[in-house]
Amino acid sequence: MLFLFSFDPLNDLETMKYSAVGTHNRHFELIDERNVAHGKLGYTSWFSIGAEMAMNNGDNYEIDKNNVWHTSVHITKNGIEIGKMKFNWSGQIVIELEEGRTYIFKHGSLLRRRFILIDSDEREIVMLQPRFNWSELSFNYDIEADDNHTESKDPAFILLLVYCSNFIQQTGVA
Repeated sequence: MLFLFSFDPLNDLETMKYSAVGTHNRHFELIDERNVAHGKLGYTSWFSIGAEMAMNNGDNYEIDKNNVWHTSVHITKNGIEIGKMKFNWSGQIVIELEEGRTYIFKHGSLLRRRFILIDSDEREIVMLQPRFNWSELSFNYDIEADDNHTESKDPAFILLLVYCSNFIQQTGVA
């Protein structure tokens, strides 16, 4: 199955919690609330827009620039393109996946201290709260995801959002 998402019509407001622990802002490991590791995100080189995700289930994802201006990137899973991300002038990242699913990743507060993912119906699905770790010179993230949505249960999708947050913070957009 590709990394495609659909919505669950449940009405419970359960949340799934994750942590993304960073090392030197180049390597991140995703851990859930039960302290189970799900995968890793790593950048291909310093100051690179390219990244790789290795999931514990054996799936591998690549994020790589789509054009010379670095305004969009391709997302591939095990060598097959599954989507793209576009960076817009208002500091948002538009995530477009197969089957026409579109999400917007953006700052979620007036003081810009957290990030949120919203779906095409403008429902908040995931919230990331960055915390800077001075000893590792890296951000760590506390992540809460609405458990009623399939994408909130997909560790690869959550790591993709860590990538988005890093991109916004490192480029200083918005």
